[in-house]
Amino acid sequence: MVQHRRVLANGRSSGELLPKAKKVMGPPKGGPWTFHTRRMLTSPAWKALGINARRFLDFLEIDHMNHGGVENGNLMATYDQLHQYGISRDQICPAIEQTIALGFVRRTSPRVERVPMTYRLTYHGTISDDGLALQPSNEWKSLDEKSAKVAKEKARRKRKKNSAGT
Repeated sequence: MVQHRRVLANGRSSGELLPKAKKVMGPPKGGPWTFHTRRMLTSPAWKALGINARRFLDFLEIDHMNHGGVENGNLMATYDQLHQYGISRDQICPAIEQTIALGFVRRTSPRVERVPMTYRLTYHGTISDDGLALQPSNEWKSLDEKSAKVAKEKARRKRKKNSAGT
């Protein structure tokens, strides 16, 4: 059997990959990539995400990669783009509200009619206006199962209220 991890004196794995394994199992070279931690993927907030909210996150991650990972906070998604990506028009606003309520996305621009909103992925770092690297805020981490359900319901009620014109 081929070794892919360093082995400690006691015969146990150190958990550290050997250089050859790192090359094969690491992020792809020459192309953009993004990551999700196990903690995020098993979080109550992630489990509460609907399919259209996931599509919205996927779209923002693609935009993030298209900009070399340095435009988090300036990520844009128009209704036309999101519709072409597979979210029906009547589900776009609920998807956005859900990702915000569950702590995966923050709006970074004010709402102005006919102007695309900008967003920040909370689980990726951001470059500030003065060039400083800011750590991810990871707001999704603060939600337990009950608060994730409440946040999802709050986003649903907000959508219904907005669609009723009140």
